[in-house]
Amino acid sequence: MTGVQTCALPISIATGANAGEDAIGREIVREMLASADRGSIVDIFEAVMKGDIATALGLLKEQNDKGADPAHVLTGLAEFTHLVTRFKVVPGLRSDPTISPEEFTRGSEFAKGLGMAALTRAWQILTRGLTELKDSPRPMASADMVLVRLAYAADLPAPDAAARCTPRRSRRSRSSRACTPRSCPSRSRVCRVRACTRT
Repeated sequence: MTGVQTCALPISIATGANAGEDAIGREIVREMLASADRGSIVDIFEAVMKGDIATALGLLKEQNDKGADPAHVLTGLAEFTHLVTRFKVVPGLRSDPTISPEEFTRGSEFAKGLGMAALTRAWQILTRGLTELKDSPRPMASADMVLVRLAYAADLPAPDAAARCTPRRSRRSRSSRACTPRSCPSRSRVCRVRACTRT
């Protein structure tokens, strides 16, 4: 009896197929396993890396409505981020037979267009987001917020670029505000003490 009960689901599937019903397709299997379509994962990745938050959230909701677990979606995004990073640093990896044609084509394009700083930042946000999702009472809302952070972070400059431009901006701003004693129009003591500075 135990064996019959354990096999109830496969037998029911086989019975439905033998009765002339359509075979259970990929969509139903995906819903049963609560996993997301790999092509949709790549679409979400593309949207967040472009900063298109509305599209990314819409795609995530679509996957969730079809039965995909938000944690599985974020896991898929982290895995694809890792794949794109490997494409970038190990060109020979692109001949790996385990990579699907879509992942190969689109992953190669992302590897050319995205910087290492953006990829490592995306990886950090996703891994932290997965940790948050484990204990969240609202997994879907937490996944939404991870995508929002990803989309906004995609526009941030690399740390080295930010460090290079910040001093130049501050020097320009200081020189534009400062005046010297010779250029001060009032030549007053107050101006010399409070406003006029030597650069």
